[in-house]
Amino acid sequence: AILGPQAQPALSELLIRLSTGRTRNDRDAIVYVIGMIGPAAEAAIPDLIKAAKSGGQSERFHVCRALRQIGRQPEIAVPFLTDQLADTDHSVRHNAIRALETYSTNALSATPALVKLLNDPVESARITATNALRRINPAAAAAAGIK
Repeated sequence: AILGPQAQPALSELLIRLSTGRTRNDRDAIVYVIGMIGPAAEAAIPDLIKAAKSGGQSERFHVCRALRQIGRQPEIAVPFLTDQLADTDHSVRHNAIRALETYSTNALSATPALVKLLNDPVESARITATNALRRINPAAAAAAGIK
């Protein structure tokens, strides 16, 4: 993470600003900064997911990216990210796949949704899902014909 743990003291103020952000651009920028803190921003994961669920495509996109950078709390993050694999926006799906890949075998529950994405109409989603499946569940990847 570019900002790293030294920026963790700013997290509480960032979360306040996230919940009171007036515009989508404000909220997106705050989520971006939280993600740049990396694993030290672990405490923000529930608030990030809440923001994504109450926001639109842009919030979901940025929250998936931030979860990839934070890479903690798979019990909370993985179900949210798995749900994003069905998003109608391919950029959200792409970021969710990349984030799940960082959770590695902690994201085994996402296997059925990732296998489904092997037939996604967007080529980059298929490629990203293939790579993630190899890392998350090599046996399922092999069963799906991925080498």
